[in-house]
Amino acid sequence: MTQQEFISSEPQRISRFKIDNERIFATELRGYFKKQQGLVKNGKDIQTISPILERQYKRIANGLTDKQLVQAQNATIQKGVESVIQKRLDEQPAIIDQTTADLWDIALERAREQLADEGDPNLNNKILLLVAARIFGARNKSRVTNIAMTETQGATESMRSVITEEAHKELTDVIVDRDKERATELWELSRDYTSYKIQDAITVATTALLFKKLEEAIKEWVNMGDGKVRTGKFNHVIAGGQQIKTDEPFIVSGEQLMYPGDTSLGASMGNIARCRCNALYI
Repeated sequence: MTQQEFISSEPQRISRFKIDNERIFATELRGYFKKQQGLVKNGKDIQTISPILERQYKRIANGLTDKQLVQAQNATIQKGVESVIQKRLDEQPAIIDQTTADLWDIALERAREQLADEGDPNLNNKILLLVAARIFGARNKSRVTNIAMTETQGATESMRSVITEEAHKELTDVIVDRDKERATELWELSRDYTSYKIQDAITVATTALLFKKLEEAIKEWVNMGDGKVRTGKFNHVIAGGQQIKTDEPFIVSGEQLMYPGDTSLGASMGNIARCRCNALYI
């Protein structure tokens, strides 16, 4: 495969990976919210979304590394990926759970208003819960796609970033040691264009060439190039093609993102929700 062929195919490969994982996750989310609807209908507490998020994050991690993360050989990469998973589990479930709880409060209020307007003389808690549960279920249906896309995007891009970074750090050592076999494994693991460049260094196995290749490395914001790419306040059409050093943030509509879906530098939900863009390392 030539460099140009790789540059053309990589965004499509990552997009297919995300879409496949979004579909699986969306199916699980529909089951999760249906279960929550049943719980509130029977007057029980809503359960946290944390387990289903953890399962999705680990599925993404295993798909990106194409290995089980328990392999000792990839201990550094494992640690980096697990730190991404833990950080997201420390933050995302609470945000989603709070929105779910708020929607339940709204559903109860709407149910009370609806039943009051109808003047039902037999109004009781059971009827109230049934009506509220229907409203609650309808509201959550519209959240499935947004959660599936946003969480898959954010987790995939943040893990790709840490896998690439850690693989390249180890590449420095293994190329200096002339360990071509391990260097090739690391390139296969990170699977981005920056590592593709480093194949020359793997072949020649010289420190000078390796660092030259790493210094040349940049990343590019790549949108899907169709009519669905967001415009307006958060403009990902304009962001497309932006190229910067790998350790610098993209500037998208005045906000900083290390990669599409990143919130670590304060990007707002309007800039990341349902985003389909990719970071291409060139």
